[in-house]
Amino acid sequence: MSAEERFPNFCNTEEAKLRFMGAMHCNSLYASYAAAKAIDLSAYRSCCDLGGAVGTLAYALCQFYPEMKITVCDLEPAVSLAHHFRPSVEACPNQANVSFAVGDFFKPETIPKAELYVLSHVLHDWSEDKVDLILSNVYKCLPSGGGLLICERILNEDKRGPLPSLIFSLLMLVSTGGKERSTPEFKHLLEKHGFIDVHAKRVYFTQDAIFCRKM
Repeated sequence: MSAEERFPNFCNTEEAKLRFMGAMHCNSLYASYAAAKAIDLSAYRSCCDLGGAVGTLAYALCQFYPEMKITVCDLEPAVSLAHHFRPSVEACPNQANVSFAVGDFFKPETIPKAELYVLSHVLHDWSEDKVDLILSNVYKCLPSGGGLLICERILNEDKRGPLPSLIFSLLMLVSTGGKERSTPEFKHLLEKHGFIDVHAKRVYFTQDAIFCRKM
């Protein structure tokens, strides 16, 4: 996946990219804090946020888990802008626990090793074959007992709501071939790839949490 595929066509200057990433950062800030504390992740000491952009969720995680070392792994254009969004020490005393690495979740050799992986607003961007590849790569990189946290909107089991999630799912299907999923769909998808103990939790109106482990 090229850098151009991650940024809209109007992001052809650093200033435009900063505006775009800044909007994404602001839109996900409150949801990131809600997701970071939704599931007890205290058993994990190392985490890798795959496709984590400028580190919004990573900085939220380090507030709740001061012993956790978190690597944000993304393409070079996102990593190169991340320093603009680093919080102050006063706002985030543990911010030194967050680092950045250039990598691609489609290329497992570039994925940093960790006990816990995070996929936040990633899977719904991609078609089924790409989703299978991402999850296969994560499973291969995880140690036994390692965890996976997915942060996305969860559809109701009858697929009739919530309305904002249904609308967003339709938009994703038309624009990228991706979609939002219900809890049973996530469970089937993750168990197909070998994950166990799949459970979901409603968190925030723009983001929920699904957690599972590698046996």
